[in-house]
Parts: sequence; C-alpha cells; structure tokens
Amino acid sequence: MAISIILFFWIIPSQVQEGESRVLPYLCTGVILLSSFVCLVQVLRGKDEVKISFPKSTIFNLTLGIFFYGLYIFLIEYFGYFSLTFVFILLIFWHIKVKKPLQILLISIIVPLAIYLLLGVALGVMFPSSFLL
Repeated sequence: MAISIILFFWIIPSQVQEGESRVLPYLCTGVILLSSFVCLVQVLRGKDEVKISFPKSTIFNLTLGIFFYGLYIFLIEYFGYFSLTFVFILLIFWHIKVKKPLQILLISIIVPLAIYLLLGVALGVMFPSSFLL
C-alpha cells in the first residue's frame, strides 16, 4: 500500500509532464492500491492468511498475451499499422482458439480499416507506416 501511495501522490505527478495523459498510471496504481486495501481489511477482520492464486493456464495465457502486445508495440514501427494489426488480430484469435476462419479474417480486416477511417480519415491521426503498407 505504501508503494502505491508514493506512486499515486509523488512519483506519477512528478514524472508525467503537465498536459500528458496520466489516466493509465493512475488507473493501474489505483487498482493495486484498492487490492492492497481489500487484503488489509481481510487480515484485520481476522483472516489469518489471504491467498490470491490463479491457475497455471491463466498465468500462461496472461504472459503470452503480454508478450504479443509487447511484440506488437515493438514491431509496429517496422511493419506499419495495417499489416501488423492484421497479423496481431490473427494471432490473438488463434491464441483464444476461435474456430471460424471467415470470422477471424473479416474481423482482422474490418477492425484496422474502421480504426483507420475513424482516426486517420475523420480526425487526421497519422499511423505508423512501413515498406509493407
């Protein structure tokens, strides 16, 4: 709890520049602080041990998902938004074991296209591009 409080009231305000988004760091720190508080309340109410556990498959899926997202963030500059997002969505659907190839293909094409039309065309946001697209 102490680390979350230090993050929330001292580190985030001093490290994130004025005008930049602080929502995600505050949200993550708030979730950690709230979870810590709930565990503390459970201990104070007389529960000797507070054990939070996850099945190994959940931890594996979470780790693989984080790996996919990290790879996506790293490679988007080299392969561009459209080609990499198409492959990324295919990988995510493969990982969660979706069995309908037509549905996977349509979503892999429609989602990046819709995001481009909404952000790129309507709002003028620039997307990473590369030699692929």
